[in-house]
Amino acid sequence: MDAFGKANLNELLDNSPAPGVSIYLPTHRAGRDTQQNRIRLKNMLSKAESELGARGVDGAAADALLAPASQLVDDTQFWAQQSDGLALFMAPGFARRYRLPLRFPERAVVAPRFYIKPLLPMLTEEGHFYILALSLKQARLLLGTRDSLEPVELQGAPAGLHAVARPEAGERSLQHHSSGGAGGAMIHGGGSAEDEHDEDLRRYFREVDRSVAARLREDPAHLVLAAVESHIPLYREVSDYKFLLGQALAGNPDDLSPQDLHARAWSIVRPHFARHMLAAQDRFNRQLGTGKASGQLEVVLPAAYQGRIEFLFVPTGEQRWGRFDPASQEVTQHNGLTDASQDLLDLACEYTLKHGGMVYALQPEKMPQQAVVAAGFRY
Repeated sequence: MDAFGKANLNELLDNSPAPGVSIYLPTHRAGRDTQQNRIRLKNMLSKAESELGARGVDGAAADALLAPASQLVDDTQFWAQQSDGLALFMAPGFARRYRLPLRFPERAVVAPRFYIKPLLPMLTEEGHFYILALSLKQARLLLGTRDSLEPVELQGAPAGLHAVARPEAGERSLQHHSSGGAGGAMIHGGGSAEDEHDEDLRRYFREVDRSVAARLREDPAHLVLAAVESHIPLYREVSDYKFLLGQALAGNPDDLSPQDLHARAWSIVRPHFARHMLAAQDRFNRQLGTGKASGQLEVVLPAAYQGRIEFLFVPTGEQRWGRFDPASQEVTQHNGLTDASQDLLDLACEYTLKHGGMVYALQPEKMPQQAVVAAGFRY
């Protein structure tokens, strides 16, 4: 899994390719089906090459533009390290690739802007979160979505308490063990031994927290702590990560299967994801027809360009092809994709995000009022 946060999205939004190619495809992580990954990429490259040709890009220029993706087709090591979806972005002098825990529909888009809408679930309220599975033996960082959980590299983290404990504490630390239930470390000895052990834990937790903060600096997201109960307040004492959730998973995470860890963490994170989105849906429903909300694309898109949108709902997997003229604020919708078209829903997302608005990407059946777009205005 590759890191993808707001800084990565802003890089794509700030790039003005001429033209740019965006490719999305689902990927298999392992097994015989992994061969389909290469086939899908070949198919998307062929489609992109055809669209580039239709826009007047000659064969040599198209080959050069698509080369960063073409080189991946036979890269065995690359395909051995996949997540659920692959997103590729290419423009003259620019190439980015992201292996992400989202199963994208196959799509190749050639346009004056990168196509970003499939990425939005990574960043919005139905996006992703992290779990810090912390025990005396190890510290693991895992990235979760509603449907998946996978490990994330945690550079610089100590390999357990023994890696940071003072040498004279080695024999004493063998007298402590972590409980798989709600309890914590068992202390054999007097109060001073307990105090020294807690100080060793704080040193260990500070090192872990530094690694977590460094890893999430470019991708701030909700963090669920999973640790034995007595370790939870100690970690909170040393941690400065502001998105560490108040509720934690008590118990030794080493004793939990990935499925149990994901299910328990999702039950904690889900209400945080839902709260702001449900409030925005309620506001849209109440304000529709008052001039403070709209479900009409020809109204929403100019408002997004002007920076007036506070929140925007768009349907995943759907496009509305057409053109938008910023000078006249005119929106023209096309019956299908043409050489002069772009996805107007994607463009509305881009303008909204650039002006600091919130975008929610939902399944079409979950859209407020079943609208093709739904927005609440700042003014």
